[in-house]
Amino acid sequence: MTGQTLRTFVHPCGEMSLSASDPEFLDVVEKFGRIGYWQIDLHTELVYFSAEVCQTHGLPQGYRPDNIKECTEWYHPEDRRFVTETVEAAARDGKPFSFEARIRNVSKQIRWVAVNGEVRKNSAGIPRTIIGTLSDITAERELSVQLSEALRVAKSASRLKEMFLANMNHELRTPLNAIIGFSQIIKMMELQGEANKIVGEYATDIETAGAQLLSLIEDIFVLAKMEAESEALTLEPVDVNEVLQDVRSLTTAGARDNNQTIQFNQVQESFSRIIADHGKLSQIIVYLVSNALRVSASGETIEVTARPAKNNRVVLSVADKGPGIAPEQHDKIFDRFNRMDPSERSVENISVGLTIARDMVESMGGEIGVDSVEGEGATFWLSFPVTEGRACSEAV
Repeated sequence: MTGQTLRTFVHPCGEMSLSASDPEFLDVVEKFGRIGYWQIDLHTELVYFSAEVCQTHGLPQGYRPDNIKECTEWYHPEDRRFVTETVEAAARDGKPFSFEARIRNVSKQIRWVAVNGEVRKNSAGIPRTIIGTLSDITAERELSVQLSEALRVAKSASRLKEMFLANMNHELRTPLNAIIGFSQIIKMMELQGEANKIVGEYATDIETAGAQLLSLIEDIFVLAKMEAESEALTLEPVDVNEVLQDVRSLTTAGARDNNQTIQFNQVQESFSRIIADHGKLSQIIVYLVSNALRVSASGETIEVTARPAKNNRVVLSVADKGPGIAPEQHDKIFDRFNRMDPSERSVENISVGLTIARDMVESMGGEIGVDSVEGEGATFWLSFPVTEGRACSEAV
């Protein structure tokens, strides 16, 4: 049949042919696709609305608008001019169009619709009819608005959280610094004979407890900062030796102040390329080094090493000279808010930030763990697959 595309459907009773232009076929498509169709005769201004278009407008099936103007009057007053100009331009220029706009149905409800139109010309090239589709997208628009509002609320909450943390950081540090400072003064008075020995011992206990509390507060704020930043990773080719250089510049001064040393051991160039977030990886290693300095005594050396490992991987490790960690605690120290036995000296200085460090490392495709024997220090390690230069560009 010339000019028509035949679709053949297998029916239990035999074969049935249905043209794609057959009204019955269009009704089936409309029913299941929820997309109405319409047609405007530009010469007579006769308009045809399909059943779905009528339903969207709240009109009875078979309703026929009197003219094009009636069609445009269904649109919201704020959208009506745009719709009119769009249809008139299509009728004049013969170009297809597509837009989203609001209509007011018979019940005065506002509905969002997506409209597509195409101009059909006669043999002389003059636009003769416009045919198109209309679909109700109110639910999609409402969902979009809800998601936008949820995003706005989330961003607002995030800003409030940042302000709260900044204020609390200051408010908590101020009295703690005073407590620690005055306890140090009392200790000096005891050494100079201006206070008895018992008072000096009490002052030592106050200073120790204050320092531990200050350290915990610092951990909490670092944890919150790391957790907020972990949501935005930028994965790219990274040279682990360059990362170690960054860590060196950020930690050397602190080690010097504590009369400690950090030894950096870089890996050969062929094992130095991985896919990671450079800034976040540096942050994690700085965090591990800070913990290592804290648990190690004055005069000790912390080792930060990058070395090749099995299965074409590179391992970054931080080894401290602290009290070590009991084997049964190796997995627990990475658990969020896990309560450790306070009698366990081996875990008393382990930072809650290890939980976020684990999540960030795993998000970058790496692994994190600890090797330790109680009383012999601990080595925290990160493992990443090595990526060759060519593969790096492809991975990104």
